Amino acid sequence: MDEKESETAHGRYVALVEKQLRRTGIAAPQQAVLRDGHDGEAAPILVRICLAINIADDEYHPDEKARIGEICGALGLDPAELET
Repeated sequence: MDEKESETAHGRYVALVEKQLRRTGIAAPQQAVLRDGHDGEAAPILVRICLAINIADDEYHPDEKARIGEICGALGLDPAELET
C-alpha cells in the first residue's frame, strides 16, 4: 500500500468511526471493549490496550482520559490503577 492508498484507507476508517459515533454515541472499538471486557481477566488487558493506543502520540488528551474513564466505569475498573 503506497502513501496515497494509506491516506485514503485511513480517511475511510475515520469516516466510518465518526458515522458510528454520531449514530450510537459510542465508536465501534469502544463497543467491542465493552462487549468483550466483562471477562474478569480480559477487562484490564483491553483497557491497557486502549490506553496504549491513546498515548501512542505521547499525549493523553482530556477527552481520551474521559473515554477511558467511561470504559472503566462500565467494566467496574478503577482507571487510576490502570493508568500507571
